[in-house]
Amino acid sequence: MHLAVLTQRRSHTGVAGAALGRVGGPALALALALPRVASTAPELEHAIERAHGIEVQTVRTAARMTWRSRSVICPARVGDKQRPVGTLYIRQLLVGRDIGRANPAGKQMQNFVYLVGDKDAGACFVVDPAWDVAGIVERAGEDGMKITGALVTHYHPDHVGGSLFGLSVEGLADLVAKNPCKVHVHKLEADGVKRVTGISEEDMVRHEGNDKVSAGEVEVELLHTPGHTPGSQCFRLKSALVSGDTLFLQGCGRVDLPGGSAEEMERTLSQRLSKLPDDLTLYPGHAYGGEHAPLGEVRRTNPFLSSFQKRSRAR
Repeated sequence: MHLAVLTQRRSHTGVAGAALGRVGGPALALALALPRVASTAPELEHAIERAHGIEVQTVRTAARMTWRSRSVICPARVGDKQRPVGTLYIRQLLVGRDIGRANPAGKQMQNFVYLVGDKDAGACFVVDPAWDVAGIVERAGEDGMKITGALVTHYHPDHVGGSLFGLSVEGLADLVAKNPCKVHVHKLEADGVKRVTGISEEDMVRHEGNDKVSAGEVEVELLHTPGHTPGSQCFRLKSALVSGDTLFLQGCGRVDLPGGSAEEMERTLSQRLSKLPDDLTLYPGHAYGGEHAPLGEVRRTNPFLSSFQKRSRAR
């Protein structure tokens, strides 16, 4: 029994090695694989350039994205006579398309927000609620879901809200005010989240790596995946992996921002995530190279991930 058909769009992109080489130089394997950026107002181009450390014109050259409509069938109930497991619910929301349509900055950043949980129970978490909190809550309601908590991949304002190069981004503070719920964050990221968003200690639950939380009967494992930031997390639930800025379909999170670590990122990609099964579907934090794909496919086609894996096997 399948959950539902959610209409989404999937991108197919090729990122030229030569173009990426111009972007990253020796840091090639740890730079963001950024998408083509449409024409923007100069101030937005400058904000994007500062946010990503890359010229917008170079981004346009480095990646060309072609979009087509695609229906994604969320995984079905898994039989378990010992314990009810719930029906997995995932809704992927692209800022500028599904929510935040009136926000040109959000559209350029191409963030994903996720609703994940138990369709049977009507309960879900929101992953990285930013840019359009009212729209996120509305989309959940359209599916008959109630947001019972927030999961934070990392503290950057485009994922949790705050000030981003002079731009005000909605986020956790707005969610807690509009839809009171706990914010689940890795203990190493909690202070950054408070500083950036202004939420209180009482709003948060600090977690260790491999802690588990549940929406209804659907369990979410919180995987500590440092590199982009010290307390970055990925979320594993049933057949899905929501990866934030740790891993994209065609890249990984940059490590030259405060708290970033090239060594930790390599360890995360080559060791911490290496034992996850190929049939997990990867859902990234940005549409950099695509929207979702089997992890096994990403391992074969993501040049950053495959490079780290080869280096790890050679040791």
